Amino acid sequence: MPRVVSCGPLQLAFYTVIRLALLLALLTGSTARKVSKEQQTHFTPYGEPCEGDKCHFDADPVGQNLGSFCVTNGSRGGHPVQLVRPAENHLGLELVEEGLRVLSSLPKPLAIVAAIGSIKTGKSSLMNVINEHVLCSEGDKLQGFDISDTVNPTTQGIWLWSEPIELDCNALKEQLKEDGRIPNIFDHLVTMVTSVIGETVRATVTAKTRLDISKCEFDKVNIVFMDVEGFNAIDGFQRYDEALFTIAAAMSSELVYLTHKVMDARDILDLQHMLQTSTSMLVNMYRSLSNVPHVVKQEDSNAQGHKGVSVSQQTEMSELGNNNSCDANKCQKSTSDGEIFADMLLEIQRNTTLTLSVQGFDLKLQQSALDYINGIVNKKRFDMDYSDQKSFFDYLEQTRVSLLNLFKREKGKGKEPLEQIVSDIIARLTSRYKSNLPHLLGSIDVLLTSAPSARRVILNKSELFRGYLQHVLNYKMRLFKRSALQPKKRISPVSNGVTLMTGEDLVNVITHLVKALNEAMKNGSLDSQGDFRLTRANLIKQDLVDLYSAELLKFIHKMPIPLEGDLEKFNQLAETRYLHLMALYAQYDLSPLQFSEVNTDFKSRLHEIRERLGQKLHDITLQYCRSKMPQVKNLIRERIEGLKLPVLPAVIGEFENNKQQLVRLYLMAVDDNEVKYSTSAACKETSLEIVEFVESEIRDLSAENESEINMLFQEATRRAVESFIANADRNALEKYKVNYEDFTKSLQSWSDTAYEVYYKAVGEFKQIQKFNKASLSFLRQQFSMLEKESRDHWNDVCRDSVLHVSQEFQKTFDVQLQQLLPYRPVPKPVLKVAIEYLRFRKWREMSNLHCGTSQTVRNTQQLFDRMVHELGHKALADNDEAIFRHFDKEFKAMYQEALDRVDQVYHFYQLKKHLHWYAKWHVFAHVKIFEQLLRPKRVLEELQKNIDAEIVKAMPNDVERQTMLEILHFSNSKSLKALGLDGGALMDAIIEQWLRERLYPRIRGRIMLRMPKLSTFFAIVGVVVSSSLLLRVRHARMVCFLCLVNALALVYILGMRRVLLIIGISIQYCLNWLMKLFAYLGTAWSMAIVSSLVAIALLWSHSMPSFRTSKRQRRARYIVLKQNK
Repeated sequence: MPRVVSCGPLQLAFYTVIRLALLLALLTGSTARKVSKEQQTHFTPYGEPCEGDKCHFDADPVGQNLGSFCVTNGSRGGHPVQLVRPAENHLGLELVEEGLRVLSSLPKPLAIVAAIGSIKTGKSSLMNVINEHVLCSEGDKLQGFDISDTVNPTTQGIWLWSEPIELDCNALKEQLKEDGRIPNIFDHLVTMVTSVIGETVRATVTAKTRLDISKCEFDKVNIVFMDVEGFNAIDGFQRYDEALFTIAAAMSSELVYLTHKVMDARDILDLQHMLQTSTSMLVNMYRSLSNVPHVVKQEDSNAQGHKGVSVSQQTEMSELGNNNSCDANKCQKSTSDGEIFADMLLEIQRNTTLTLSVQGFDLKLQQSALDYINGIVNKKRFDMDYSDQKSFFDYLEQTRVSLLNLFKREKGKGKEPLEQIVSDIIARLTSRYKSNLPHLLGSIDVLLTSAPSARRVILNKSELFRGYLQHVLNYKMRLFKRSALQPKKRISPVSNGVTLMTGEDLVNVITHLVKALNEAMKNGSLDSQGDFRLTRANLIKQDLVDLYSAELLKFIHKMPIPLEGDLEKFNQLAETRYLHLMALYAQYDLSPLQFSEVNTDFKSRLHEIRERLGQKLHDITLQYCRSKMPQVKNLIRERIEGLKLPVLPAVIGEFENNKQQLVRLYLMAVDDNEVKYSTSAACKETSLEIVEFVESEIRDLSAENESEINMLFQEATRRAVESFIANADRNALEKYKVNYEDFTKSLQSWSDTAYEVYYKAVGEFKQIQKFNKASLSFLRQQFSMLEKESRDHWNDVCRDSVLHVSQEFQKTFDVQLQQLLPYRPVPKPVLKVAIEYLRFRKWREMSNLHCGTSQTVRNTQQLFDRMVHELGHKALADNDEAIFRHFDKEFKAMYQEALDRVDQVYHFYQLKKHLHWYAKWHVFAHVKIFEQLLRPKRVLEELQKNIDAEIVKAMPNDVERQTMLEILHFSNSKSLKALGLDGGALMDAIIEQWLRERLYPRIRGRIMLRMPKLSTFFAIVGVVVSSSLLLRVRHARMVCFLCLVNALALVYILGMRRVLLIIGISIQYCLNWLMKLFAYLGTAWSMAIVSSLVAIALLWSHSMPSFRTSKRQRRARYIVLKQNK
């Protein structure tokens, strides 16, 4: 049997760490190879050595192209929040409530990145560049942690960014895959402890390693950035710097130590010293976690078969912790617990990475950056004299040989225990040289960067060098991988292992550390453990809360899904157990008041979890109930869709009254596995949704039914309209060539037929007044429009008929006139009567058409009369031309006589009288020559034969009718004289017509030149009279009128007679234009305009005198008032 040493768990953990330190010290030492300056090279952005163009550093400013240097998508902003601030004169630390509130709200898993180092080494600037909430935000300003270019430190205490970076592991995997990282580039240096078994420590030291992001266990990790006040400030103390370092080391999973230009021995020694101090404080802090009662958790069956946790306490463990002598079984148990605790410490150690960052590094490397740092941190620095050094190295060699032999022996065969060998070595070595960094941290990384920009203080993003951002991006990828794989953890005394830290855990730890560090600084040392009982109780409370949450979560996810009442019963048992467990863990070392506060908060947390998980169970049940909804909905739809639309609304109403039967289908589907889920609140909610669904389906059915009914009525109206259109076929002219009364009856018949078609199509749905009224109203409008169109077409047919008759009459007018009067020329009165007879006969024919009495025919009468007038005028002109051509010689003689006599007369009537006399006695030999030419008697006889007496009697014009009747009763020459058709009358009429139409236009100009000689006397009289009146009248308008008469008369007298002619012509033109305007406007509008003008004139004439009178009165009053003043 191997000998078991009596030892406690803390002693074993301490020895385990020392074993690891010794083994690493012996196996990881290395020296740098010496090379010549010609062989030295630069390094790439990945930290690898390179030569030539491969080492080109892009010193161009990045400008606005920052997208390629951002890993996460988007920026949520945020702002710096102070977490710890220095007390007065830096004699202690104080917590800031706002920072604690932000920190406590952070969910797990968490990765904390803290920047430490001396003042003015660029910690805040580096954090601003790494923090993508700052670098990748909008705008060019770096609005992150405060920076300045003064000698005084800007950051006071510890600050953190309010918004963590939410790192998506899956997105990071894809980005690394697309990024095409160089395969031989390593992530960091690591110290890997494979196991601690019994008395043997097995460890492997790897110089370089690559992280496998595919092993990430979390979907998302929250990365928090922390900026720590710089060390070695003038107004600070060494203990203050060590306290800040301790807090940063305890809270961070990534510790970034910054220096400038180069990493020297002073930096390593300072870092090692502070790491030893912080590690001692952290070991003391976690050591107190082992002082809790040992609780055994067993599975028990309760709450309908679900296994929970029952608690039993080993009372003898409390005695074992204070007893140095124990039997083999008890000490074996203690040793096992100590090894477990040591493993937990080592696991926490492995999850912490130290990044050594050198800002402004512009030196040459003969090896990679990781090899460079590996050589630095593993080099020993011994502060001893020569003899001690020689003795030390000799003993170190002996120790190496002893350890090699020890590891080669089988377990249990050694005579001297390993603890004694390790104790001797530690006693000899720990006082002679300083510990190495790899012994205190799980991994070490390096970030060597040049100057970030041309300016010392980075204010704008566009000023950053592209090469610098590439260096930072490569480090950021390694940092994000470590954060995804190794989030911050702590020792859990309840689960007897490590667990992820939450924001509340960090608040509890920092609260304890600040209190312990303040107490230690007062005592002059940082080795003080402090009172960790309350913090330990809070951590235990957090662990129990997690266990309680996991247990309830497991219960609500079992199958079949538990009801809310089952969860309540299970929670009562579980809550009782966990309250008892909380009492066992925390009650023994807390005061009653402290325990009461912790227990009250614990109950509140349990209640919150119960409410949250109760809501989750509600959501699960709700999801289950909703999973049954599609099947039930399909069944309900099938029943609803079974109705053949359209139907009467009463059928839909009966369906709506029976909707509870449809809801029962859902309740039956939900109650599965003999569990009444229908009684749960979740399923009651979904049953309401089913009710809403049924109502919605019924509404949709009703709407669809209404749509179908509407379509039915639309189809009925369409058929009715089509029936009317078919009956009113415009191509069937026989339907329109009827009189208006018959056509009106046809329209009514067509409408009645269309209504019959409509009622036949709608059938029983005509009782739905909503659609029936609208459809009938629409039909009435349509039929009204169609009837109007049909009447218009009837009028068009009528107009076409009238136009056809008119065109035919126009074509045959000359023929018809020749039939009435076969001789030419004829007396003009007879020709006029014949033309009027033809006009009236054709009009009477047009009136006898099918639409002869309509307004359309009446409206065409004026056009017809105008056409007949033009035709008659042409016939009369041809007849006159024939007469004048026959007497051409005689009329030439009369024209010559007129030219001879025109200078002897003042007026045309004098000349006309003379020419009548001259023609009767000197030109025409006898009047009978006119009778011989025109043959009035024979013309009248022919006219008597061709005219119809009935038509003559029907003529509306009395004069024309009487003339025609006289022509019908013509018998002898005496009748010719009565009719004005004898030779003398014909001669006078022909001569008068020649004088008016042929002579006067030719000599009018010569007569006008002689007219002023007669009128000059009257002009003089007018000037005299108007001038005399000007001296007497007072009315302004009369004065203006007299002045105008004087002006015109004087112009005439002075010889400008043509002016009057022009004025006369202008006046005549204006009058003609006004007459045309009145004809265009019509009688009504013309009368309205004239009446308006007369009314305005009357109002003006009525108002102006009173206005002038009032004006004169005001003027008089004004003069009187002015005189009185």
